[in-house]
Amino acid sequence: MTFNSKTKERIDWIDYAKALGVFLVIMGHTYKGYSFIGWIYSFHMPLFFFLSGTTLKIEQISCKEFFKKRVKALLIPYILYSAVYIILEVVKGALNGNIDGTMKYFLRDAFWIRGEQATIGLWFLPLLFLVEVLLMAVCKGIRNKNLRAGTVLFITVIGFLYADKIGKALPWGLDAAFVVIFFLYAGYVFQQVCLSSWTNAKQDNILKYAVVGIALLLVNGILNNYNMKLIGDNADMYSLRYGNAILYVLSALAGIGVISIVLGRILKNAKSEFWRFMGRNTLHIYCLHGLALTFVRKVLNLYVIKEEDSLRVMGIDIVLSVCTFLLCFVVIWGAKYIGNIILSKVKEK
Repeated sequence: MTFNSKTKERIDWIDYAKALGVFLVIMGHTYKGYSFIGWIYSFHMPLFFFLSGTTLKIEQISCKEFFKKRVKALLIPYILYSAVYIILEVVKGALNGNIDGTMKYFLRDAFWIRGEQATIGLWFLPLLFLVEVLLMAVCKGIRNKNLRAGTVLFITVIGFLYADKIGKALPWGLDAAFVVIFFLYAGYVFQQVCLSSWTNAKQDNILKYAVVGIALLLVNGILNNYNMKLIGDNADMYSLRYGNAILYVLSALAGIGVISIVLGRILKNAKSEFWRFMGRNTLHIYCLHGLALTFVRKVLNLYVIKEEDSLRVMGIDIVLSVCTFLLCFVVIWGAKYIGNIILSKVKEK
């Protein structure tokens, strides 16, 4: 089996990190009752925005071109996936005899970007679009790097204050955009300052990086555990639940550091077509995994285990996550394979 990996100028460790990140997202959505899930939630969303920042092109293109590219890359897929889910909800509502109520509820969640299990991944696309446009406006409008960093920090503080004092979800995840711009900008600065040297450096002194990685993991664990005690639950960007802003940011950065060191240094020479493919299709996995998880859960409950068991046994939840991840792979790879066949037939005519 081969994968379509023609995207140019890709960096393997970033793709692997994205693939690992989206798998952790699936695990987080499988069941939230374990302390391990609290660890995932401490950094998995900030990780994606950091990684997005490492590949973001702002200075090189005009505002108009940037906007067009982001609409094509993020909003059009969001609209298409939303249309698919709307059709499914119409069919579901018709079968249940409650099409009006089902559609009203679904449309509210789809455009307010706080969906249910099947649509939970959709909120990431417009959120990423908003925060990238926001950062573009800051970078284009402010040339002084210190003032630019200060502006990003100010916006981030506003985001945390809004979540703490008001705590109401805004359309398209705008409330979260004010927080995650910090991580997007951190990734953008990393790209400007040291991405090239980090990626192209020889794999040496693995022990040193392992020690640093373990230290960062301990920092992440300590800060996140303390923050969870303050919250009384795990941190959750989706629910505007951050706890102490400083603890949240520092624990997230430590978690990002762990992933970057493990995949960018310790496993630098590891090659995997599967993980590369998944990393290059995280957008589709985000949009599909809620529906895939619902399907896998129903199949396992029907043929393997009882419902109450699947909600209690961690091993079963890991199986659910892996099966969901693999199902997303099958669907995406199959769609690309069929699409390539159709495209080749059209070109032959």
